[in-house]
Amino acid sequence: MDRGWGGLGAGTSVPENIFMLGNCPHDWLFKRVSAVVHHGGAGTTAIGLRLGRPTVIVPFFGDQAFWARMVNAAGAGPEPQPFKTLTAEKLAEAIKVALAPEATTKAAALAKAMEKEEGAPTAAKSFHRMLPLRKMRCAIFPKKLAVWKVRRTNIVISSYVAIVLLEHKALKARDIKPYLLFGVVLMIDVPIGNSMSMTAPSSP
Repeated sequence: MDRGWGGLGAGTSVPENIFMLGNCPHDWLFKRVSAVVHHGGAGTTAIGLRLGRPTVIVPFFGDQAFWARMVNAAGAGPEPQPFKTLTAEKLAEAIKVALAPEATTKAAALAKAMEKEEGAPTAAKSFHRMLPLRKMRCAIFPKKLAVWKVRRTNIVISSYVAIVLLEHKALKARDIKPYLLFGVVLMIDVPIGNSMSMTAPSSP
């Protein structure tokens, strides 16, 4: 049993047939068990199913109850076991459901399906599709990230362009201000001479 961030079992007597484990990578641990019982965080749920382990989720808050329902709907584990109403008997019964052939078969099938997914590349492509690239590009060098805005205009420029314009006295320092996009400053808070710019992804 993993103690987790909350230090489960600390200061209490633990039965001899239960081993309390310290910090341990889930992808190493889950390979060595028949089923997993956890809080239902997205990452923990994903690695358990990725390894084909039937899953019992005891949700506390947030999206944990959602993942518990999804696991149950997929047949890879029992119904959610809310912490506030959990008893030893309910937990034991949930584990029995997880270890039944139906759940182990469904969990194994999910693992095979997840092997074919390209989660990270797909997530990255989705992220870039949602970026407002036109608003993020430098007006002069579009491949550079705009981090400064020329005051009293809609012109946004990269740190490189700002440096050139300042050095050639085409602009004064008071003529520009940090460019805010959705309330976020798109730069590291350092002097303009050392500002960092980045290349924005090309349009599809």
